[in-house]
Amino acid sequence: MIIAVAQSKGGVSKSTIVMNLMYYLAKYNPVLVDTDVQQSTYQLNKIRSKKTNSFKSMAITSIPQLENIYKDSDENNLFIVDTIGADTNLTRAVLLMSDLIISPTTDRTIDVMGLMNFQSVLQDLSSKSGGTIKAHVVISNVLPNIKRFDELRDLIISTQHFNLFHSIIRQRSDIANAVGQGLSIGEYSSNSKGDNEYRLLAVEIEKLLADTYKKHI
Repeated sequence: MIIAVAQSKGGVSKSTIVMNLMYYLAKYNPVLVDTDVQQSTYQLNKIRSKKTNSFKSMAITSIPQLENIYKDSDENNLFIVDTIGADTNLTRAVLLMSDLIISPTTDRTIDVMGLMNFQSVLQDLSSKSGGTIKAHVVISNVLPNIKRFDELRDLIISTQHFNLFHSIIRQRSDIANAVGQGLSIGEYSSNSKGDNEYRLLAVEIEKLLADTYKKHI
């Protein structure tokens, strides 16, 4: 199975989410796939190797490489793909091949605009593929003291191509410190607020993966 972490704008915590999902979904024996030209997660994984065992990972730059991954993806093989914050042919190919698309956004206006641009990409891909391609949005990297996101939630759920996770990942220094060392927040600060938030997100993702698997059998 393939999980794509994608959004049309950079700087919305895609790489942070990917690094953490590699840890929280470890029982699926995931492989990290970096398609970003900056190779942020691929390089973070190298930094990780200085602290603990590195994740299984690869960096790809072409659609034929991606197609090889697609051939290997099934219920026993999970690939978590970090994408570039831009609309590229490679990213579009990732989206078409994915079983689950996760789109992070903050509550900042410019990031929400990026999310709406991403919806246009999903709409275009849906019209060309003949199906409805949806992404699951996670509100992330938001200030801890902000408790309500009613307007943002209403905007997200009003769209045809977005669903919304209940989990919210808040901006925390220990999450940033952890990923800077190639670690998940669970490894860096177990039982912290950030750890608990990611555990809740992982539970939601696992349910979606189970539902997707049922549809395939």
